[in-house]
Amino acid sequence: MENSSAVDIRVALHTIAEQLPEKATWDDVIERIRFRQAVAEGKKAAESGEFADAADVSRVFAKYGVKA
Repeated sequence: MENSSAVDIRVALHTIAEQLPEKATWDDVIERIRFRQAVAEGKKAAESGEFADAADVSRVFAKYGVKA
């Protein structure tokens, strides 16, 4: 029987693959996975009471082209 986190990862990879444009590159794949990981880490930090100040949030958002 497979580990549930391994199954979750496979499901997530399939979801990412389905959302990519037809001419996606490996860089596009890596960018989406890194974004997903950053969101997961942020959620985990928020749940544990670790919060960033506004400047930190703006800096992270800027990495993804989002104005805060």
